[in-house]
Amino acid sequence: MNHNEVFGNAEWVKAKETDICPLIRTNFEVNCKVKKATLNILGLGTYVFFVNGKSATDELFQPINSNYEHRDFPKGEVMAVRAYVNTYDVTDFIKEGRNTIATMLGNGWYDGTRQEKPFGEKKLCLSLMLETEDGVEFVGTSLDDKYTETFVKSSNLLEYELHDYTDWDEAVLGCDFDDSDLPKVVAAKPLETEYYFSDCPRDKVVEIYTPKVIGKVGNATVYDTGLNMSGIPVLRSLGKKCKIKIAFSEELNENGDVEEEHSMWQWFEAVVGDKPVEIKNIFSWYAFRYFKVEGEAEVVSVLRTHTDVDVTSSFDSSDPTLNWIYNTYLNTQRCNMHHGMPSDCPHFERRGYTGDGQLTCRSAMHILDMRAFYTKWMEDISDCQDRLTGHIQYTAPYTHSGGGPGGWGSAIVVLPYEMWKHYGDDSSLERFYPQMLHYFEYLESHSENMLVNSDTPGEWCLGEWCTPGPVELPAPFVNNYFYVKALEKTIEIARHIGKDEDIPLLEKRMAERKNAIMVAYYNPWDSNFIGMRQGSNAFALDIGLGNEKTVKNFIEYYDKLGYYDTGIFGTDIVTRKLFEYGRADIAFKLLTASEPHGFGKWQKDGATTLWEYWFDSRSHDHPMFGAVTTYLFEYILGIKQCKDSCGFDRITISPAYVDGLDYVKGHITTVKGIISVSYKKTNGKVTIYLDIPDGVHADVTTPLGYRVEVNKATKARFV
Repeated sequence: MNHNEVFGNAEWVKAKETDICPLIRTNFEVNCKVKKATLNILGLGTYVFFVNGKSATDELFQPINSNYEHRDFPKGEVMAVRAYVNTYDVTDFIKEGRNTIATMLGNGWYDGTRQEKPFGEKKLCLSLMLETEDGVEFVGTSLDDKYTETFVKSSNLLEYELHDYTDWDEAVLGCDFDDSDLPKVVAAKPLETEYYFSDCPRDKVVEIYTPKVIGKVGNATVYDTGLNMSGIPVLRSLGKKCKIKIAFSEELNENGDVEEEHSMWQWFEAVVGDKPVEIKNIFSWYAFRYFKVEGEAEVVSVLRTHTDVDVTSSFDSSDPTLNWIYNTYLNTQRCNMHHGMPSDCPHFERRGYTGDGQLTCRSAMHILDMRAFYTKWMEDISDCQDRLTGHIQYTAPYTHSGGGPGGWGSAIVVLPYEMWKHYGDDSSLERFYPQMLHYFEYLESHSENMLVNSDTPGEWCLGEWCTPGPVELPAPFVNNYFYVKALEKTIEIARHIGKDEDIPLLEKRMAERKNAIMVAYYNPWDSNFIGMRQGSNAFALDIGLGNEKTVKNFIEYYDKLGYYDTGIFGTDIVTRKLFEYGRADIAFKLLTASEPHGFGKWQKDGATTLWEYWFDSRSHDHPMFGAVTTYLFEYILGIKQCKDSCGFDRITISPAYVDGLDYVKGHITTVKGIISVSYKKTNGKVTIYLDIPDGVHADVTTPLGYRVEVNKATKARFV
């Protein structure tokens, strides 16, 4: 949609000063009863708005992020652009007489963050449609609007907000405030973009915590929320003029103070006067477990904030580490959902990394209602593909970052494919199919000897990432693996959408890439790939390479090792291949290992979110390793979709009865309904309980090994 279709005659406006966080007042008169009032609004970089002094929505940190408009960044690449407009029913807030819409603007992604080139300056456009007994009227931003500076003196999405409440009068939010002395806004450069509405779920306050006081450090009080989270502390000043400072961290140091290394440069500061005021962030969240408050203020609560999506699963077992993996990944994934994108971490980067996102999307779909959220993020990935070369960015929406051409770029294939498989929704397949092929052309042009060996000049070309020690797998090996996996999925998509004429070329490329891996990395004298290092055999076996001895070597290696030596991709692949080869016992051993590192180690260390690295380094809130959560449902519970199924219309149920696991129970929510499985071991016997909805054909393997077909809604028990 264009500007006129969304905003009519409303103008883009801004404050004359570009270095402030302004409040823009749009005044209008209503002379008769309003039947309905509908507001279309877009404030950039981020905004909150009030109608006659009252907040008209519980949504936070708006708008959802996107590739707003062209900015010649990165150099030489051409992307699509879009901006998302929010629509609100504000009927109940409008009254006869004078009305005011007051909008506060902060930086957000649009106006720039650390290490990021901004799109432009803070600005606003809104249009209000009033349906009355006399017809329809429109009100919009114009050069008659007024503005003033707010208590937010400075903000940066990734780091801080600086507030000063000493001269703040919240009456400026309402219609009775005399704004005759305020300056008028000036014209802002119109946004050159395509406008869209979206049903992507928004950020909200999803839970309210009362943090515990755990100590004093000098004049400051240290608080513990009980878990790592993304959120906002709410304070109230005590009526004394002072400066209030908050420092945040994921960890405490040996002195009981917030640890600087894990603060991720996050801070908050407010100046208050002799009138008690509520103090909280407006334009962004923080990510932390611990925080320290210095100054004359009391902590009221902590608001947990992230994208509001439903939890659609459950998992519980007799093993505390498996339970920890499920609960901790659930917390981590939700911490990393803001602004309509899945981030790598909720603090110092907050970017929608395509590598992290494609890796964990199946797990996220298993545990949360991700359909609308991922529908939006697929558009981001599509928008940020270079129209000239087919290059898929490392992040979507695009921000400068690092990654690789295979494990990151393959998101253009993986997300539409997994959405189709999980939700039975094939609407995006045909639409994104040409972009998948264009991406393959990019990989072809960045290859040597049929191995993907380069990416955009001047950028990283990662393969594996976040291994316990240095990455030992050659990047071309990993990138070719992802190219082959993307080709496999695209061939399946091509058959489904009637593009059979493309399949011979795709199959030829897949054979060439597999052969290149064999030539470069296979050792025929021991049937291993790259010396079995960091899951190399699992990568190869997963694309049909190697032989029976390769399988034997792979299984024996991890049975003896007993823990993961892999990074973000290898951990997922190794776990799945062990389950596929019927070695749930070894997969269970790796999943629960606590030495020298592993999920069990994180659990013992008291982690409540997944870490970026196996060892204590950098971020303690990255979802990447949570990709294995899928296998709690597919193999431990045994709920697995058949290869030719989509939307869970055909499944198998065959739990893994692992020694040391006495009971398991859980469920997933599919488009057909809830599928739940539980089993319990008693006196050497296993009893399994199933609940299968109508429309699902299930092939059930009983504890005694018999196969039973279920073709209708069923509650069943087998011994």
